Amino acid sequence: MFFVFGAYVLYESAGNLLAGARPDPSLIGIAVAVASLLVMPVLFVMKERTGRSIMSLSLLADARQTLACVMLSLALLLGLGLT
Repeated sequence: MFFVFGAYVLYESAGNLLAGARPDPSLIGIAVAVASLLVMPVLFVMKERTGRSIMSLSLLADARQTLACVMLSLALLLGLGLT
């Protein structure tokens, strides 16, 4: 299901890019991205430390997903800034 969603996003994004459509950012979306960029690194560190201390592979994997969330928030804000 994830790959189907990814293909849809790619299709829509390519169509919008070729059509020259401009993104319409919302203040709420920007606020959520900024909050994520501030909170998620702390959560990542806490999950990483806890996962290592209790030797939980699932918590360590979840920490990596949290780090991915940080990177996505940063990419979103950089993209908005560039547009």
